[in-house]
Amino acid sequence: AGLRFGEKAGIWRFNFNGSLKMTRLADLRLFVMVVDTGSLTAAAHALDVSPAVASAHLKRLERELDARLLLRSTRSLRPTPEGERYLAHAREALRS
Repeated sequence: AGLRFGEKAGIWRFNFNGSLKMTRLADLRLFVMVVDTGSLTAAAHALDVSPAVASAHLKRLERELDARLLLRSTRSLRPTPEGERYLAHAREALRS
């Protein structure tokens, strides 16, 4: 059950600069899945979207929050300090 990737339901959250923004729950789910799997491709496949679509959604989330959430390299993907802080909020939002 729950929301499918791409549905536009969201929650209001403050970004790192203190601005109030609407964040799509699908973007939060993707972010959490990427951190949990350590792989954009694995998270995209689990959510049944292409890695390119998943990457675009993560970039949108980072832009909306005005923060870099993930450190990306060709061999690894891990959360930044801001990403670690946001991860707790994302998990809580998805639980509620």
